[in-house]
Amino acid sequence: MSCDVTDPDQVLAAARTVGGHTGGTLNLLINNAGYSPHEGVIEAASMTEYRRAFEVNFWGPVQVVQAMTPLLRASKGRIINTTSGSVYITIPMYSAYPTSKAALKTFTRHLRMELAPFGIEVTSLEPGGVETAMAEMGPEVEARQWASTSEPLRERRWSMCRSAFL
Repeated sequence: MSCDVTDPDQVLAAARTVGGHTGGTLNLLINNAGYSPHEGVIEAASMTEYRRAFEVNFWGPVQVVQAMTPLLRASKGRIINTTSGSVYITIPMYSAYPTSKAALKTFTRHLRMELAPFGIEVTSLEPGGVETAMAEMGPEVEARQWASTSEPLRERRWSMCRSAFL
């Protein structure tokens, strides 16, 4: 079964389907949604794409947890939220994904404390680089990122990046 975690109706339908197939319990919920717009510099980033990253990577899992918690409580289940190793590093022109995953990591810590009295364990999984279509940063992505920046800013940023690595 597939579910768009950004669609409240699909999330609730998924919870009803799972509950119907399992007798109203759920042992394990893995929130593994991920979206990265490879947005470029902040001042030129598409806010639509930036918001989409938060909708998929943060708000989606929050919505799924909310819908599935009654099923998890019935079985004292476990939640695993997939965040990212990118929350520990800074990658130029790539902030929407790690920022949204950092929000999910913080949410996970709060959820762990909130659900502990019900016997529900909550974990954050923080994988490093994973070869997926989302992670492909080919020359066309880099070119699009640089092109989103005005020429004067592009030159200034390039000289700053170059001097940082020399």
